[in-house]
Amino acid sequence: YRDKIKDLTIDEIKDLKKIGRDKLNQILAHRKDQYGNPIYIPDEAVVFDFKRRFVSYKRPLMPFEDIEKLKTILKENDGHYILTGKVHQGDHEMRKKLNEVLGRIEFDADLRDRVHYIQDYDEELGFALAAGSDIAINVPIVGLEACGTSFMKDIANLKVLVSTADGGVADLSPPPCLEVSGANYDSEVNSLYEQMSRAGRIIKNDNWRKTQIERQLNGY
Repeated sequence: YRDKIKDLTIDEIKDLKKIGRDKLNQILAHRKDQYGNPIYIPDEAVVFDFKRRFVSYKRPLMPFEDIEKLKTILKENDGHYILTGKVHQGDHEMRKKLNEVLGRIEFDADLRDRVHYIQDYDEELGFALAAGSDIAINVPIVGLEACGTSFMKDIANLKVLVSTADGGVADLSPPPCLEVSGANYDSEVNSLYEQMSRAGRIIKNDNWRKTQIERQLNGY
């Protein structure tokens, strides 16, 4: 396994991710965003995603705490952010928060073009995003995630992982991802934006990208 990681070239990584992007667009063509429309992601775009259950401890809406910072990151990276997941039945507070965020997106022209909430999250969509997006966001409150498996699929599909050191991510110390950390929530949010910016730079630099993918695969 480790020998094969050493032999993995940046061209192979890019070729595999191109296959994944094609698969993602194939599936998105018959899915709906928050406006009921299908989506197409350009090949050259950098795609961030959050694809998990929408429960408070997983903090799915953390990237939307500072809309201006998020917009800057997306515009600098020709980025798109795909948000998808199921809100538990009866979780009215999470549904309210999600609707508020979607409302803020709707009234911002830049975010409307770049942030996509995909309806009806399921296994097919989870697979498509694991294979076809570039950067995975995983920010559960440290100490509350039993294990988590989505991050494993992201690493195995050659994505850059931005994550808190919780659940299975914390099985290695230091974790082989771009770690989100901080003494309180505000500092964690700032750390998240820093690591998202860093992830964008890594994706666009062949040497950095190959090094990060190797690091994550060895940790996996």
